[in-house]
Amino acid sequence: MSVGTGDDFRERRRFPRIEARTRVNCVGKNIFSSDYSRNLCVGGMCIEGIYPISPGSQVNVQFSLPDSTQVITAKARVIWVKESGIGSSVSMGLEFLNLDLRFEESLQKYLFQKDSPQKGSSS
Repeated sequence: MSVGTGDDFRERRRFPRIEARTRVNCVGKNIFSSDYSRNLCVGGMCIEGIYPISPGSQVNVQFSLPDSTQVITAKARVIWVKESGIGSSVSMGLEFLNLDLRFEESLQKYLFQKDSPQKGSSS
């Protein structure tokens, strides 16, 4: 398994990421993992788990946005894996391969709300 550092991939990001913690199920050939997201964007997400999934592996992911009951499903590819430095967990970068338009719209709306300044707050 090739292991990269998160720094190797930051410059390739095409979408802004928002910190978000939610349960993520990953299912693929001989793979079942139930992990948590660290951050997400329209193009993918970073998850943390105990068992690494080999880079290049394709998985079906299933998750809900925080404060939502809508389940988002998509096919994703593992782009990178690195030790997270927290116990024995690993971080993995996933790229969405076929995010359904309705899920993409829900994700964009969530990201926009989280990225916007709080309304009504004074400086």
